[in-house]
This record gives sequence, structure tokens and C-alpha cells, in this order.
Amino acid sequence: MHLKMMMTMTTMISKPNFKNAELAALNLLTQLDVHSYPIKVKKIAKSFNNLKIRKYSWFATKRNIRFWDACKYFDSDDGCCWFFCPKNEYVIFYNDRKNKYRIRWTLAHELGHYILGHNITNAKTKLMRYSLSDNQYKIYEKEADCFARTLLAAPQIVSNFEISNHIDLSTICMISHEAAANIINYVKKGKSMGVHYARKFSLAFSQFIDDINYKYYCSECKGEFKTVSAKHCSICGSEKIVKSFRKKRSENIMIYTGYDVDKNGKATICPRCGNEEIVNGEFCKICGTHIINRCTNADGNNYQEPCGITVDGNARYCPNCGCITTFFQDKLLKPWNVIIKENKEDEDSPLENEAASAAQPTFEDPFANDDKPIDISDDDLPF
Repeated sequence: MHLKMMMTMTTMISKPNFKNAELAALNLLTQLDVHSYPIKVKKIAKSFNNLKIRKYSWFATKRNIRFWDACKYFDSDDGCCWFFCPKNEYVIFYNDRKNKYRIRWTLAHELGHYILGHNITNAKTKLMRYSLSDNQYKIYEKEADCFARTLLAAPQIVSNFEISNHIDLSTICMISHEAAANIINYVKKGKSMGVHYARKFSLAFSQFIDDINYKYYCSECKGEFKTVSAKHCSICGSEKIVKSFRKKRSENIMIYTGYDVDKNGKATICPRCGNEEIVNGEFCKICGTHIINRCTNADGNNYQEPCGITVDGNARYCPNCGCITTFFQDKLLKPWNVIIKENKEDEDSPLENEAASAAQPTFEDPFANDDKPIDISDDDLPF
């Protein structure tokens, strides 16, 4: 995909234009229809047909030099953005021996130089300290850092996260603990000064924000559920729950189906007889079954305090007090361990597996080769 570059041309610069850098990053996310974290920086960079990304190790091999000589050549231990004026082409080089979080920040930072037009403004092949005045160099670096921060963890978006510390933000956005701590402090300082962020940029992330704040994962039944706050898993009743974004990336998620319910926990059709004429009240007028899935501890007799909250259509237990729900009490929902056993039996059936495999089409991943080097000739490079 070819995108129009959002560059700002400036001739006389006296101080960093942070607002311009922020808007450039936010507009880029909007233009690319990005609505979740972590940001795929390499994928974004590949949206521009005159920009390539190369590793330091690739350059060292290409020039037949040592890796650290390549670092000296670029005058940076992290990365560098090259501009080849005759062809209007760019190459972002980065140190591939850094940790993944540092690499992501470096790529976002160098992408900021590209988007903000720093090379073009000064007609520089390489934005290096010795090739610019001290003031210019500091301004460009601060603007590129502002762009990187906004691209990877925009304050306009992360200020909506209900998280407890910078480690959470690091996990969500895949940025270093140091960067995450700085961003959280920046947001806190802004709020203390009465800063209010426009909602237009966070709206695209509304579903993701909702998941970060209210989605939980249970390590016992491997299920996920959403609620404002939870002490117990709504599927198995276990207390082994964490916010979903904190679960290990290697952990699988088990899907537990249920019944469609509205915001008040009322089923759209009767779970037992299928009656679609749902009227006011707790029970189906045809078969008398509960049509609202709620915690059975409505009076407090089964627990310390009364509860009785309405819950999702697949909830077997109350996420608040841990008591069973009306749907589970009426045996409309199977126990979670029975579901696990049934799925295991299905997986062990070779005939069903063969039929399922035959029925599933295969698709080629369009981004499977994202990290593989692209073959280009010397004529394509600015050296």
C-alpha cells in the first residue's frame, strides 16, 4: 500500500514542535486504521514504497566489515535514517543486537525522522550529530522521540487504561520499563495540570481499551470473561484470575459458549424451550425457566453479603461472590470440566479430525515474510 507522506517542511527552527510530532503519529495511526496495541512498527514502515528497513548485521555483511564497525559507520549504537536524494528513497538501519523493546523504539524514532521530513529539511543523507548544529540535532531528536512515544503508547489512548503500574503499560505496548514509566509520569503530570485529551483519537481504540480494563483470564479453566471487577472466574468459580493482558502469551484461551443476553442479563430467547416472546419478569411464560442469568446469592444466605448481580450468558459463577448463577443452577450450562472433556474427546477422534481438516480452507499469511531480508541491488542503496 502506498500512503501519502505526512511531512512538515521547516526552514527556521528554534525549538521542538511537539504538537506537530504528536499529530503526525496520531494521524498515521488513523490513516492506517490501527486500533490496538502493540503497534506493528515494521508493518507501518512497509506502507511507504520509498522506505526500506535494514539491520546493522545486513550492512556489515554487505560491506564485509565487522558488526561494531557498522555501528561506528552510522555513528549510532541504535539506528539511523538515510536519505538518498536523487531517488527520494530512505533506508532505516537499526542495531539488531539490541533487545526487542529497544529495537521497536528505535524503529519508531527513525520513522519519526522520515515522517517529519527532517532529512529533506536539511538535505542531509544522514542525520548525525556532526552534520548538524547542536540545536538542530537536539530539536530533531526530541521531535522524533515525541513521535515514537505517541506512536507506540499515545497518552491520548493510554490515559484511558485502568492499570496499576508502568510494568502493565510495558506489557500492553511492548515498550521498555523505562519508557513506560516516563509515559505514565507524563500522563499523571498532565492530569494534575488539568490536561484533557480529545476523544477522537481514543475512539478507534475503544474496544481495545474496554478489553484492557474489563477482560479477565482464568488459569484454571483457560477461559476469558468481561466484567467491571472480579474476584472469581465466571466460568469455573476459581480465584486464579488476572487481567487478560497479563496472561502469558503462550497460554491458550478456551471458548465457553452460552446464551445471548442483553445488558440486563436477560436472554433474547428462552434457553430451555426457545420461546422468543420474552416479556417482563424472571421466568419464561411457557416453561417457567429462568430467563435472566444472575447470581443466586440475592439475599446473602449463601455468602457473607447479598449479591444477585446479572452476568453474561455463559457465566456459571458470579465473578463478584463466587456463587452459582441461575443458568448453571437450572443446568442450562454444562460444568466447565465437562466441556473440556468433550473437546478432548473430539480432538481424539481421527475421523472427525480428518473431516474438520478437509473442511477448513488454508490461507497464506501475507505478513509471514515480514522479517526476511529483501533482495535489492546496490543501485537501490544510498551508498
